[in-house]
Amino acid sequence: MECVLCGSSNTRTRSSVVGCNECGSAFTSTAPPTSYYEEQYAITQQSVDDTEHRRLFRFPEQIRWLRLIERECPPLSTLLDVGCDKGYFLDQARRHGYDVLGVEPSRAARSYCERVGLTVLPNLASVSKVFDIVTMWHSLEHFTDPNQAIENIYKLLKKPGHLFVRVPDYTCIWRRLTGERWIWYQPQNHYVHFSPDGLKTLLARHGFRSIVLHSQRPNDWRTNLSFSLASACFGRRPLKKTVGRFYEQLTGVEISCVAKC
Repeated sequence: MECVLCGSSNTRTRSSVVGCNECGSAFTSTAPPTSYYEEQYAITQQSVDDTEHRRLFRFPEQIRWLRLIERECPPLSTLLDVGCDKGYFLDQARRHGYDVLGVEPSRAARSYCERVGLTVLPNLASVSKVFDIVTMWHSLEHFTDPNQAIENIYKLLKKPGHLFVRVPDYTCIWRRLTGERWIWYQPQNHYVHFSPDGLKTLLARHGFRSIVLHSQRPNDWRTNLSFSLASACFGRRPLKKTVGRFYEQLTGVEISCVAKC
């Protein structure tokens, strides 16, 4: 089976995951069902509290990325957030003066965005205009055809335009140490497992240039402090979620990328 990122046939299969010996990436051989993302859940007070807790504790992370975006594209630019979930980042970008639109397949998440006045569409095919900026925060790994996704995004960007991407780093030391117990090893809904080389190859194949990427931890002490403050505001988190949060902090490593077209 050929690698979906670099096209090499030098691959190996273990369980449902196919690894590439050339670029170091991997991908799940069977795509997750569409219903995984479309499933509708009722919006309860607990779900509202959980959402607002997450919005608050991710605030430092969002501001850090907005500062980076502002250096490349000033406010009043148009911004498309692909895989926007419940609009955490979109809401902050809107507050900073960007003209924003979201894409999110989950009906429940889109419904929540509507509650706070955000416009969110179900898929890329529904987007009918072009943008100065496209952001993809831990969403590209969910696409079953990353080549088609990036090709579509290239068409949705003005020239010149900027693409900001974050994906889990499948080649990080923590993934190698913990194997299938790694926090972001989720073949049931992460179709592609990126290496830095694989991501760079994918973007270059579809016309992106000036690709700058590096591995980093997604959170710093500010996010950890914000998590504690959010928990104080919205009440103690269930033990499972608290343990999961600290396991993510310990083992989570992502690839951060800025590309231009």
